[in-house]
Amino acid sequence: MSNVLKNKKIVKQLATGLAVFSFAFIGVIGTASAGKIVKRQGNQGDRINQGIATKNLTKGEVKRLHKEQVKIRAMKKAAWSNGRLSAKEQARINRAQNKASKNIYAAKHNNRKR
Repeated sequence: MSNVLKNKKIVKQLATGLAVFSFAFIGVIGTASAGKIVKRQGNQGDRINQGIATKNLTKGEVKRLHKEQVKIRAMKKAAWSNGRLSAKEQARINRAQNKASKNIYAAKHNNRKR
């Protein structure tokens, strides 16, 4: 085999290996992001439940906060409908979770009791 053919074969193998690695890396990043979203949803649910236990949240506030969590879950489900989570979708969900977090804090600290 000539050197040119050997070099082409090596380049082709390297390109294939790089492509496989890139897709695997993107998959790992998407999965890690999903894990953060799920963990954060759980934390927010715990914060709402803690507000219920300490009677810092009224029934109306609980209903509104739970409804907001349901909307975020629906956003997550729609984002994952194609099997992966894009950066744009992740940012959108993150903004919604930031807003929900602020709403939970505000509802727990507004001096309204159950």
